[in-house]
Amino acid sequence: MFSESGFEIFEDVLTEAECDSFIEQLCKDECCAGRRHLMNDRRVNELARDARLNSIIGRINGEPLIPFKATLFQKTGKANWLVSWHQDTALPVQSAPDTEGWGPATEKEGIKFVHAPTAALCESNCPSDALTLRPS
Repeated sequence: MFSESGFEIFEDVLTEAECDSFIEQLCKDECCAGRRHLMNDRRVNELARDARLNSIIGRINGEPLIPFKATLFQKTGKANWLVSWHQDTALPVQSAPDTEGWGPATEKEGIKFVHAPTAALCESNCPSDALTLRPS
């Protein structure tokens, strides 16, 4: 169970053909280490909002969540660089909230990011007046 171990394995959510097609389209360029802002990619956006995945998320979280950020880290035998698991606290925003605990703001490839406080990351919903997320 997710609540006990922090993870849960769900088999056969996507078909093998769906996975193969998705990987083939996104991973064409093996020379790059990764890609940012993939929520702007139609295929990624559709997958992130897929009813099968959202059904699983709803069972775990008890309510729907809104996907807003997707980044691909491409690790292969030729490009196997070490990045330990971490919670990315930088959220893509229209403007940085003027609230204690948020910041600093940075810009990557023309998109503004702001670091969220731990309390906001632990909540399932940030108050709508706290920030406006920008798909990335």
